[in-house]
Amino acid sequence: MIVLAWIASPSTKWRTFVAHRVAEIQSKTTMGEWKHVSTCDNPADVISRGCCPSKLINLDLWWSGPKWLTEEKINWPESSDNHRKLDNIPESKENTINVLCVIDHEEFMLNKYESLTKCLRMTAYWLRFINNVSARKTNNIKLTGFLQPEELEKATLKLIKNTQNIGFVDELRELSNGKAVSTHSKLFRLQPFIDSNGVIRVGGRLKNAATIDIFQRHPIALPANCLFANMLFHEKHMLLMHGGRQALLSYSRLKYWPINGRNLERNTVHKCVKCFRNKPIFVQPIMGDLPGDRVRPGWAFLKCGIDFAGPFSIKSSSLRKSPIIKTYACISVCLTTKVVHIEAVSDLTTKAFLNALNRFFDLRGKSIVIYSDNATNFVGANRKLKEIYQLFQSKQSQEDLQRNFTNIGVKWQFISSRSPHFGGLWEAAVKSMKILLGRVLGEAHLTYEELCTVLTRAEACLNSSPLTTLSTDPSDPSPLTPGHFLIEDSLTVVPEDDLTAIPVNPLTRWRRVTQYSQQLLVGVKSTYVNFKRGPNGLSRKVRS
Repeated sequence: MIVLAWIASPSTKWRTFVAHRVAEIQSKTTMGEWKHVSTCDNPADVISRGCCPSKLINLDLWWSGPKWLTEEKINWPESSDNHRKLDNIPESKENTINVLCVIDHEEFMLNKYESLTKCLRMTAYWLRFINNVSARKTNNIKLTGFLQPEELEKATLKLIKNTQNIGFVDELRELSNGKAVSTHSKLFRLQPFIDSNGVIRVGGRLKNAATIDIFQRHPIALPANCLFANMLFHEKHMLLMHGGRQALLSYSRLKYWPINGRNLERNTVHKCVKCFRNKPIFVQPIMGDLPGDRVRPGWAFLKCGIDFAGPFSIKSSSLRKSPIIKTYACISVCLTTKVVHIEAVSDLTTKAFLNALNRFFDLRGKSIVIYSDNATNFVGANRKLKEIYQLFQSKQSQEDLQRNFTNIGVKWQFISSRSPHFGGLWEAAVKSMKILLGRVLGEAHLTYEELCTVLTRAEACLNSSPLTTLSTDPSDPSPLTPGHFLIEDSLTVVPEDDLTAIPVNPLTRWRRVTQYSQQLLVGVKSTYVNFKRGPNGLSRKVRS
């Protein structure tokens, strides 16, 4: 009956194995040629269903078949149509079922895109579409053209709220009812609260510190292992030119406070393919005692070390087939504060190095002691500096030169020959810079101006790495970086608006306090300017 059902139906209705054979049968025969033999007339059923041999000897059905086979076809029994009533045949094709799955907003937006920037832009366009559709009912202005910063901020706020609605369900319910979070919550020690936008922020004791940005006083809390936090750390990791783990966590905590942030930054750096490929394992020898210039306090670049890195292949011009030339980077590291200064040098000659050294002195101030290795260009530069020093010293009759250039000489210290580990401080800076450039540039060939821009960015990233261990307490101050010794803050932090020149009347109360604080800082800086380096390396006040 099943076989008759196969033949009576189109072959496309069945699975591949049955469909091929049914198609061949249908092409060579017709359905009228096939009949059904019942069980009582089927000799095959005698042996397949079991029969004793003693009975099989006298069984005519087995030896001769059914009796109606010897008669005419018109006398054969009629075949039943029960095969057409068979519905559930195992060989039938499975029907495809379409299922509509409802997912939350975070999975819909964040799972769809790998980049957080693209996700924010698509969310901003989605919010713009909703605004333009409902513009007639709500009398809103239709938004067109390029995305504005306000739209991206709204998109960021939307994704953050969706993330918190999934990760902080119990905390949102308790805080909305005016209750404190339970002691079992991971936000219990962070003193969380809900701001005016419905976002959970970290509390603390810095509420009245109006001079500090709101994101640093009360960063936004993010759940552990959420998609938004992972994409955020990946985006910041790329922005910091694949910098270290401490720099990544420090930069991310300027606006957000992710739960288990250390595990998140560790996983981000560990899963980065470029960081994994550019992290060779070196044997670290036992280092000797630090020299005295490393442990004595002093301002930035008073005592520094200099080394060269490269060569870097650059294009001589912006033309398509311009020739490729070599260039180098001169790295200066302060021995006391670890501040890094990078200058691009066209070649390894004494003249080029002196030009870079003059630019370094004009930007960062003159150094008293400079450490370096025994490279040929440094020896030549040392000899050239001595000649300049003797030249100015020979004009002792000129009082104005004596008054302005009494300390024109620079003391140059060479490390031992073939001992680069003596200069571990600047060698570490060279390694960090090469890691940043290697992961970002790769095999790209830039122009000289583009290379200078990238080197300046690398210098800012190196000077923004924390010098101290990051704290897990949000009430603790921001970590100290080398940039604090230059501009009193990290070089990658978002600056505040300058309110010193704005009248007091239109300002709100907390912005007025910010203006007073900025004016106070300007007064402190002007006081610092009145001090100058003396001939013995000590500071003395300059009186007009």
